Amino acid sequence: MSIKFITTFVILIISLCGIVFLSLCLGSYHIPVTKVAYLFIGGDKGDDITAKRVVFDMRLKRVLTAVTVGAVLGVSGAAMQSVLRNPLASPFTLGVQHAAALGAAIAIMALYGGAIGRFSLEVKSPFLVSSLAFLGAVVQTLFVVSLSHLVGVSAYAVVLISIAMAFLVQALLSLLQYLFLNEVVVAALLFWTFGDVSRASWYELGIMVVVALLVIGILMRFSFDMDLLLTGDELAQSSGVKVKRCRLVVLLVCALATAVVVSFVGVIGFVGLIGGQMARLLVGWANRRVIPISALLGGAVLSVSDLLGRTILSPTVIPVGIMTSLVGVPLLIYLLWEGKHAQGARG
Repeated sequence: MSIKFITTFVILIISLCGIVFLSLCLGSYHIPVTKVAYLFIGGDKGDDITAKRVVFDMRLKRVLTAVTVGAVLGVSGAAMQSVLRNPLASPFTLGVQHAAALGAAIAIMALYGGAIGRFSLEVKSPFLVSSLAFLGAVVQTLFVVSLSHLVGVSAYAVVLISIAMAFLVQALLSLLQYLFLNEVVVAALLFWTFGDVSRASWYELGIMVVVALLVIGILMRFSFDMDLLLTGDELAQSSGVKVKRCRLVVLLVCALATAVVVSFVGVIGFVGLIGGQMARLLVGWANRRVIPISALLGGAVLSVSDLLGRTILSPTVIPVGIMTSLVGVPLLIYLLWEGKHAQGARG
């Protein structure tokens, strides 16, 4: 590993730890830095009960969810950009977000039964929305991958089939909304699509952590093959890479991991697009370096976005799905600008 990669990795780890700690302190209920540090070293005074509940029962779970989801989306986006040779690819390229929204819409319709009532996704069955959202995303993923396999699993075929299926699923979702859903259910579905890292439970966070570790491990295993795929299918094939197998495995792993996090926290865009791009600007194109860096960057971008969404208009909370674009776009433009100047200086 190069000195540049190690330095970048260490800086990102320290920065991410700082973001996590800051997220525990800030919010509508402000907790001093010293008190948060005291709680983590075992402080249990009676006057700290409220602070302990806020820190450990609310904010810690929320920020760890943001880091985990951001890591999954970041590495999935970086990997899909490599296997599809498309810098605009992201975990949502296969259309899993539309399919998950369709599953969630069916679940919400079943929960509400078309009746006007107080909005809550916790009515009757806390796992129905997540389960049907995941099922919809999995069905979409398997369908796209199966069709791509039948026509040759080229990068062009995968993208074209994904776009076609996304339009189909989106049309079905719109038809469902038009014919069967009332305004309260549509509003509930819209809120679900915004994305919210606070809705995941500790149990669901544990599942996402396992998924994150698995997807990072699998992608690191295929990192060299993905490097060769960037040069073209023919050259990769001549170098010993099983192109179809590698592309199918990476697409399937990334899509399923994305389906898991989307089913728990809703749709959170842009992180998957920006994670890989930022990582390549910082450490180059080798995926053995890009994968871990994109995981850290994805976690950092999402946790910062959630922190800003909770604080800038407190007590109003801006959905994290909106904040990721507001935070990520300027950051990506800045990195591209710096990269341009660095290239000019070398030239």
